[in-house]
Amino acid sequence: MFAAKYIERAGRRGIRVPGDVKVIGCDGIQEHPYFHLILSTIRQPVEDMAHMTIRLLY
Repeated sequence: MFAAKYIERAGRRGIRVPGDVKVIGCDGIQEHPYFHLILSTIRQPVEDMAHMTIRLLY
């Protein structure tokens, strides 16, 4: 949600995304129709990471 808020505030100040700045979010916010074309996102496999952590600990 930080990326979405930044894009909103940047737009109010006349800053174009992605024209003037690029924004990268995480955990899938790109699924929102408004952000689909202007926001790159990364997704972390949190569930897989949790399983691996448990496996390594025990």
